[in-house]
Amino acid sequence: MKIKILLILLIWCSFSVVAAEKDFLEVLKAADKIKTSQPSEFLDQMDSLEKNKQDFSEKERDYFNYLLVWSLILKGHSENAIETFKVVIQESNYPEVKYKAGMSLANMYAAKGSHLDAITQLNLSLELESMLENQEERNRGYVIAGIIYNLIGDNQSAKEYGLKIQNNTTDPRTYCFAENILVEAEFKIGNLNVADERVKNSIKVCSSINEVIPKNVMLSFIATQYVNFGESKKAVNLLLENLQEVESTEYQYLIGTYYSRLAEGYWELEELENAEKFAKKAINLQVEQSEWAVSSYNVLYKIFREKKLYDQSLFYHEKFYKLSASLADTEQSKRMAHELVKQQTNEKQREIELLNKQNEVLKLEQDLSKEEASNNRLMVILLIFILTSLAFWTYRVKRNQIKLKRQSETDLLTGVSSRQHFYFMCRKTLEHAKKTNQEVTFVLFDMDGFKSVNDNYGHLVGDWVLKKAVSVCIPCWRQNDIAGRLGGEEFALMLPTCNMEKAKEIAEKCRKAIEAVDTSDSGHKFPLSASFGITTTRLSGYELSKVIGDADKTMYQAKAAGKNQVCCVEISSD
Repeated sequence: MKIKILLILLIWCSFSVVAAEKDFLEVLKAADKIKTSQPSEFLDQMDSLEKNKQDFSEKERDYFNYLLVWSLILKGHSENAIETFKVVIQESNYPEVKYKAGMSLANMYAAKGSHLDAITQLNLSLELESMLENQEERNRGYVIAGIIYNLIGDNQSAKEYGLKIQNNTTDPRTYCFAENILVEAEFKIGNLNVADERVKNSIKVCSSINEVIPKNVMLSFIATQYVNFGESKKAVNLLLENLQEVESTEYQYLIGTYYSRLAEGYWELEELENAEKFAKKAINLQVEQSEWAVSSYNVLYKIFREKKLYDQSLFYHEKFYKLSASLADTEQSKRMAHELVKQQTNEKQREIELLNKQNEVLKLEQDLSKEEASNNRLMVILLIFILTSLAFWTYRVKRNQIKLKRQSETDLLTGVSSRQHFYFMCRKTLEHAKKTNQEVTFVLFDMDGFKSVNDNYGHLVGDWVLKKAVSVCIPCWRQNDIAGRLGGEEFALMLPTCNMEKAKEIAEKCRKAIEAVDTSDSGHKFPLSASFGITTTRLSGYELSKVIGDADKTMYQAKAAGKNQVCCVEISSD
C-alpha cells in the first residue's frame, strides 16, 4: 500500500521526450506513457528492452536508465530510488532526461517528508525548462511544482503554476491536474466558494476523462467547506455519493480524508454511531501523520466524552493532542525549509549579480588604465562601493540565517529550547560528562490538570499557563542549566555538574513558584501546580533515552502520589 501511495504522488512524472532518434527511443517513449496506467505492460516492455540495451544510443541509454528506476519502484524496491535518480541526473547529458528524473526525485523527497530537499531539487529542475522543446513536458513539471508548493503551504506560488499550466496546455489530463492545484490553493487560502460555477466546472473536467483522484480531492474540499459552514447534511450526502469510487482507488490519503469528513459531518448531525464508525475507519488506515487522523481522534474524543466514557475519551484526547503537536512541528519544518531555500536562492542571485559587477569592474579597469590617473580614482571609488555593498548584503544574509536558526531552536510559545534542540544539547552534555566523569541530573515536570484548564477556559488560557510557568521557573535555574519543552505541557531541565540533592532543591523552588502563581491575570481563577521527576546519571547512566525514561516514571509516581510533588529516582533500573 505504501508503494501505491508513492506512485500516486509521482504519477505526473510521465513525460514525453522529443525524439531525435527512432526505433528504441520510440519504444522507450511508449513505455514511459503507460508506466503508471498499465504497470504490468510497462514491466514487460522493460524486460524486452533490457535484452537490447547494448544497441542503445547514448540518449536511449539515459532514457532507459531513468525508466529502470521506475521499474524498481513498481516492483516494490523503492528504497534505492532516490540515489538512483541522482545518478541518472548526474550522468545524463540530455536536459529532457535530467528534467524528468529531477522532477521524479523532487516528488519522492516530498513523499518521504524531506521538504528542504524537495524544494531544492524542484528549483534545480525548473532551471532546465528553457532547454526543453516540448511545452507539455514543461507543463507536467509545473504540475509537480504546484503539488509541492501546496504541500509546503506556499499556496500563492501553487496558484501561479496552476494558471501557467492552464494558459499553455491543450492536454485534458494536464488541465484537470491544474484545476485540482488551483482549487486546493483557493481552499487553503480561504477563498473557495462551493457555489462558484468554476469549481463545478473543474470537477466536470476531471470527471469527463475519468480522473477519479483529482476529482474526489476537489469534492473533499467542498465537503469540508459544507461542514465548516454548518451544512453537514450536504457534506455527508456528497461524500457518501462518491465513497465507493474513492475506496476503489486504494489511495489511503484520499480515503482517510473522506472517512474523517464523514465522521465530522455525522458528529455535527448528532449521529454518534456513524461518526464513531467512520472516525475509527480513518484511524485504522494507520497513517498517523495526517490532518484527517487528527480530526478523527478529536471526533472520537468528543463522542466518548458525550457518552461519559471518560477513560476512552481521555485516551483519544491524548492521541489528538500529541498528533496535533507533531503535525505543528512538521508544518513549521515545511515553512522553515521553504524560507531557507528562498534565502539560498536570493543569496545565489546576489552572488551572480556581484560576479557580473566584478566582471564589469575588471573590464572598466582595463579601459581606464589607458586614461588619466584621475579616472583611475573613479574606478577605486566604484570598487569600494561594490565591496561595501557586498559586505552589507553578506551581513544581512548572515543575520537572517542566524534568525532562522534561532527560531528553529526555540519553542515559540515559552522561549525555552524546542524539543529537537533540547535533545541535541542534552546528548552533547551527557557525552562530555561521561568523558570527564561528571554527574548530571535531569528534571522532568508536567503541569497538573492542564487538560481541564484547556477544556474549561480555552487554549488561550492554556498558553498563558505554559508561558507563566516557565517565566516563574527561570529565576530558579542556574545559568548553565538547559531547559526545553518536550511537547504539550511537559518540560525538562538538564543540570550539568549537579547532584541529586541540589537538583531536588531547584525543582522544589520551581514547584513552589508555580504553585504561588496568581492566575487572575488570565481572566480566571484556578489552582496551578506541577509534578516533578528527577534522576541522575549516577543512577540512570549517560544514555539520554534511559535518563528521560527514568525521570518520566518518577514524575508519574509524583502524580500518582497526589500531584504537586517532587520525586527522585532511588535505585537504578536495568
